[in-house]
Amino acid sequence: MRLIPFHQFNLTLPYDSKQLFQRMFENTEAGSIGQTHSKDKTFIGKLDKNSFKIKKSLGRFIENSFVPIAIGEFVDDGYYCQLSVKMRPSLLTIIFMSIWIAYFAGGFINFISTTSTVSYTYMSFILFGYLLMFLSFWYEVPKAESAIRQVLEVYQNDNNRVN
Repeated sequence: MRLIPFHQFNLTLPYDSKQLFQRMFENTEAGSIGQTHSKDKTFIGKLDKNSFKIKKSLGRFIENSFVPIAIGEFVDDGYYCQLSVKMRPSLLTIIFMSIWIAYFAGGFINFISTTSTVSYTYMSFILFGYLLMFLSFWYEVPKAESAIRQVLEVYQNDNNRVN
């Protein structure tokens, strides 16, 4: 786990990029803004020739703004396919949490400059915002990585993980 909500891992797949694209295509529904669940697909997102941008489909009627966005790039090296996946929060979540933290950090600095004392209220709101984003994101990352590995049929004991 890192202090920032960003995760990356690499996989070497025992098949070519056409098979990887086919597996991802069979398990990905084209997404729209705000869509969080699919009736029969594992992921929601967009696939390109050598990349994808997906998020894990949630159960029905579940909303979670902290589901990581997985951005994958893959290349063929002749026999194997090299996949690099980066996970981050959605842009809307990053913008909202940045505004949240900036608002309370500004209030904290203003309070200190006018009263020369520390406000634990402002500090607690800053800490709450950070921990909400941090813990929620890292709670969802193993689920998303596991779903990707399951669809691609590459499992954790293959020692292809890079932290």
